[in-house]
Amino acid sequence: MKLLYFFLFLTLPFISFGNSGEEDSLLNELSISKDKARICNELSEYYKQVDLNKVKTYANNALFYASPTFNLKEEGKAYLNLGDYHYYSSDYDSSIIYYFKSLEVLSKINDNENIASAFSNIGSVYFTKGEYSKAILNFKKAASFQNLTGDLQETAVIYNNIATVYYYIDDYELSIDYYLKSLELKKQGNDKLSVAKGLNNIANVYETIGDYDKAIDYYYESIKYCDEINNESLKSTTLNNIAGIYKDGGQSDKALELYEQALTIKSRINDVDGEANVLNNIGVTYRLKGDYNSAEKYFVKAKQIFESIGNVQRLSRTYSNIGRVKEDKGNYQQAIEYYQKSLQINDSIKRPQGIASDNLDLARVFLLTHQISKSETHLRKSRLEAQKHNINSLKMETYKLLSNIQQAKGNTESALNNYIIYTQMKDSLFTIEKHQKLNEINTKYETEKKNKEIEILKIKEEKQSVEIKAKQQERNLWLTISLLAFTFLAISIYFFWNKKKLSDQLKIKNTVIKESLNEKEVLLKEIHHRVKNNLQIITSLLNMQSRYLNDDKSKEIVNESKNRIKSMSLIHQKLYQQKNITGVETKIYFTELIEELLLSYGIDSESNIKLEIDNLILDVDTAIPLGLIINELVSNAFKHGFENGKGSFSFIFLKVNEKELFVEVKDNGKGIPDDYDISTSKSYGVKLIYSLSKKLKAEVNFINDKGLTVTMRILKFKISKPTNNG
Repeated sequence: MKLLYFFLFLTLPFISFGNSGEEDSLLNELSISKDKARICNELSEYYKQVDLNKVKTYANNALFYASPTFNLKEEGKAYLNLGDYHYYSSDYDSSIIYYFKSLEVLSKINDNENIASAFSNIGSVYFTKGEYSKAILNFKKAASFQNLTGDLQETAVIYNNIATVYYYIDDYELSIDYYLKSLELKKQGNDKLSVAKGLNNIANVYETIGDYDKAIDYYYESIKYCDEINNESLKSTTLNNIAGIYKDGGQSDKALELYEQALTIKSRINDVDGEANVLNNIGVTYRLKGDYNSAEKYFVKAKQIFESIGNVQRLSRTYSNIGRVKEDKGNYQQAIEYYQKSLQINDSIKRPQGIASDNLDLARVFLLTHQISKSETHLRKSRLEAQKHNINSLKMETYKLLSNIQQAKGNTESALNNYIIYTQMKDSLFTIEKHQKLNEINTKYETEKKNKEIEILKIKEEKQSVEIKAKQQERNLWLTISLLAFTFLAISIYFFWNKKKLSDQLKIKNTVIKESLNEKEVLLKEIHHRVKNNLQIITSLLNMQSRYLNDDKSKEIVNESKNRIKSMSLIHQKLYQQKNITGVETKIYFTELIEELLLSYGIDSESNIKLEIDNLILDVDTAIPLGLIINELVSNAFKHGFENGKGSFSFIFLKVNEKELFVEVKDNGKGIPDDYDISTSKSYGVKLIYSLSKKLKAEVNFINDKGLTVTMRILKFKISKPTNNG
């Protein structure tokens, strides 16, 4: 497991444990000072790592003294301290309320430093709750206010936090971007420890996406800084990370050698938590070698340490690892017990990635023990958590397991469709080739000083050799070249430089054009990303509004609106994530849209669902109205064609020829009354279908045929060609 350096609440002062001298000094000052609000706030900050109850007491006292005198700065800081009290007490909703009160007060006096602290702390709360988009939004607000203060190191911390959140949601490109911004500011401040940690984080992201060369380079640069400041703790952590690359590259013996080096340092500096983490990684390495007994031995050692120091998050991972070994050995019941222990911890600390992973593990083992119903239940929970928090890697694995479940149930077609989705997602998540030059890189580190000396000597020798050869050539040239040859040479040089000048101009022109195209593609992706984010914000607002609605009809209208927004958001999400930004892949888009609607309407997974979708790349102008129409038709089928969440449904999307697309949505419900003219319907959904179909020059037919069948022939559409990124 790699260590990400996430700096929660580093905008707050650090207070040492048990510093009674400082406590006495503050209490004495409180008795004589007129500025009691400030002293109470300082006492509240002091007690954050000593006595939480006193944090609340002195923060309330600060409010008592600040409010009558209109001391807005201390009033705002008091609300900040109360927010911290509730955060450390795991009352996250209350903590956010107090942070927003702090913002309201501090904004009146433009206290940018403390406003930045409030936004940063709000971001930390949302991160802890697993609401990552809100965390990013508030961290970015914090950064904008922190920039106004000119404090580069605090801005670097906030950039680091933003990068870490992007890492958690698998947005590695933006994660690297913000880690690099943070690193640049840290280097300006000459804080070598922070620089080393930042280099570690960047290396970890590159390792995650499979760019091992860059990962190793950043890891070794981090070790150089560790050696400069003699920081063995971070050096051992970095060795642990490099060992992980050897482990993933299949070089188990080399990985174990480096893990042992890291373990020796951790033990020497009494880093108990780090020691247990390395033991855990050694266990993983033995498991990959197939030595399950040794793996379990190391996992148990790690478990005992994590239990003794109370590190529940890493304890949950260790439970999960022991469960994997039990599963490998065929002890499925014991595996289930350990996975459930891990899930219990992750549920209690509300860790989305752990919840999704544990449910996926349980679903897999229940499938192995032929408990299909339980397997589907846990798979559904895993998928919901992965979708809710945009954990793409786990979401991808749910499709693979769903394929296995459908295969076990005899649904071969559904199994194949889900496996295709899994492979497509896998290709899009891991497009960077994974090159491994581990032996060369390790030698580079271990013999770095010797190599430098050899290189210096070699450069000197080459320089001397070049100088000698140059003198000889110069002497021979003047002795052998005649005037005619010199004239010929001058003419040749003239034509050569003219040709080179034209060639260089052409290269510059091509480079400018290429850069311009790349710039426009990046901007277009950013636009799609922002549109997707704005649509998600609208969905969140509708979610909030729906909580205050008591009328079922109103709730239904809001839910339908959310589904319509989701159909558009999904398009912009696909355009942002995939290489081809000119269009949307229909098979992935329609399959995922129907999956979302299945979840939204609570359709039973055992219902007869059949999909037949041609994999085209539709232009955006075609995809958006068509997506909205399909959303309405499928929603109508699920709402009216299914009773108690059960029924039969089929969806067909075919390219008939170059001039026509065919769509069919069919259910086995009651259909529409024979005497009902749907073209005169006042339903918003029906009006939307007819309105959008005109844009696509589409003919829509509603047919009663053992349920309702809706067909649509589309004459106006545009199919994009895949973008050539080569």
